[in-house]
Amino acid sequence: MFVNWNEMPEHARLWNYTSSRLLGEDEVAALAVACHKFCNEWAAHGSPLSASFQIEHACILRFAVDESTHAASGCSIDASVKLVKEWEENFKIGFFNRMLSVPVLGSETRPFELDGLKHAYEAGIIDEETLISNTTAVQMLHLNHASALPLHRWWAYSRLK
Repeated sequence: MFVNWNEMPEHARLWNYTSSRLLGEDEVAALAVACHKFCNEWAAHGSPLSASFQIEHACILRFAVDESTHAASGCSIDASVKLVKEWEENFKIGFFNRMLSVPVLGSETRPFELDGLKHAYEAGIIDEETLISNTTAVQMLHLNHASALPLHRWWAYSRLK
């Protein structure tokens, strides 16, 4: 069953997907409708999951499940992955490249592959203090306390030097 994102407890489990490009307004709207429907129907072994989603910066998709109600099972997680793969095909986009980072650059916010992030760093477009959206959070707690991290604390920072 769908739960508003802001009502998810801190212990809720997260899954983060970064798109390979910015989604257009129509794509974001279609994705939001599909995610809402999916969260309303998402179940584990026939038991409804308390679930939510967020689309951030038109390129980060997050799912959250409150596992205190009912834990997500392997099959239910597979269902969400299958859905994201369908969106990849429908939107001609990638959601499974874990090497993507999203620097928060105001209107210029977009996903960067590691080479692009390195180029932006070397060109002075970003620096050690540039905030990077936290796409590695595994619980709402982590996201609530660090929705973005300065580049010098990001997992890929050492690869930029």
